[in-house]
Amino acid sequence: EEERKKARDTFIQYVDSVICASYPDYTVAHVCEVGDGKETTPILRTQPVSDLFKESEDKNVLRKARHKDHCLIINGEFLNCKECRKAFSPRQCMEMAIAHWRRNATHPQMKEEEEELQQGMKGENNDYDDEEKTHTASKKKYTRRENMEQKVWLDRITIRHPYDFDEEGMPSEALKAEIPDDGPNNADIAWLKETQARSTLLHYRYDEHDHWHRATCFRNDCECRAKLPMMASDTTFIHDNDTMLDTLNQTQQPTTNNNLDNEEQHQQNDSTSRSNAGDSKDDRDEQEDHLTSKQIRNVRWNYLDGTTKLKSQYAVIPKRGIGSQFLNAHNIAMSSILGCNTNVTIGDASHTYYCTLYKSKDTQAEDKEALLRVHGSFGRRIMRRKILLQQQQQQAAEEREQQRKSQQEQEQDGNEQASESDCDDNGADDKDECHAEGLGRVMTGVNALLSRNVVSPTMAHL
Repeated sequence: EEERKKARDTFIQYVDSVICASYPDYTVAHVCEVGDGKETTPILRTQPVSDLFKESEDKNVLRKARHKDHCLIINGEFLNCKECRKAFSPRQCMEMAIAHWRRNATHPQMKEEEEELQQGMKGENNDYDDEEKTHTASKKKYTRRENMEQKVWLDRITIRHPYDFDEEGMPSEALKAEIPDDGPNNADIAWLKETQARSTLLHYRYDEHDHWHRATCFRNDCECRAKLPMMASDTTFIHDNDTMLDTLNQTQQPTTNNNLDNEEQHQQNDSTSRSNAGDSKDDRDEQEDHLTSKQIRNVRWNYLDGTTKLKSQYAVIPKRGIGSQFLNAHNIAMSSILGCNTNVTIGDASHTYYCTLYKSKDTQAEDKEALLRVHGSFGRRIMRRKILLQQQQQQAAEEREQQRKSQQEQEQDGNEQASESDCDDNGADDKDECHAEGLGRVMTGVNALLSRNVVSPTMAHL
């Protein structure tokens, strides 16, 4: 048993070295309105996100944030300020961090104003209140529309990441030349040379799961198949049937970021403690029943020597900080080099079969979409050309019929000349019609030949 535990610990250490599911503990600036209900005092708090916010005490909120319909109501807001108790989403926390980085680079003298606000004095030219009002208004709008300028800016920043930083994480010569230290107008963008800020933005753009999810998230069920958001955890642990109770204890332990302050602990009286203890016991029993009902399926493995062994599948739950509940598991080194999403997983042996089947699955339906759109557009154009030619021929036939009736009394020479011109017109029309018909048949043959095996653009170079 001791050797087994040692092997699990070694495996967890390896997982922590190759997989990350948490942002750095970035700093945010948040204005808390603290008061007795009648009068409120704005206090600016500039601290790491784990010190300012904690997960909602009601964990059903995170479960509802996974649901297809309930996520639209929760809106990703399951992080509560420890002081003012306002609810925020990880996306709003990241927006506050970006605003803080910009202000620190543009107005370093704002530290004095921040100290005054921290003492309860509201500055005259404080922009943080406007930002808090913006967050409050955004909560009420109930809309999926994003700020396109912000998105375009974020795309440019993240696409340039592999070119702006070297393998050691230091700014490249190109970035230093573009944003020199002594530049006249570089104060507001100087923070873009900070590795931690740029790395955080990179993962925020490519690895952050949308709190409204996508249609493919609910392909199998009404809950997100990526199981996001996930609860914050201080450590990485393995979840399987053999360690079901350990998993329960791991999830029941509050993270260091969610611990109550000493002042709050002193404010609790004995009666409240006893009632909370009873409630926590009931919640624990409910979660035990839930975990028992959600046991991982055991699989019987057949070996070549004829022996069989019953094994339990398992899942690796990486450690996750406050504000990273929607973050996909990724590899930091690969993300920095490639500048894209690196949604990775590790653990279960069934992943080997999954990867093999995924690489050999039939993707013709998706790969043929562009080809079929081109052929469809071309075919419709040929059809319109044929209809136009038919209309022209019909109109020309009517005109010739009228000419014949009007020229019945003319001389024979005039009739022969008119008939020669009619033959010339009919020949031109027949030539155009034959060209359209022949081109349509050629494209039909090309479509029949190429539509069966279409190579996606990403694999076309092979």
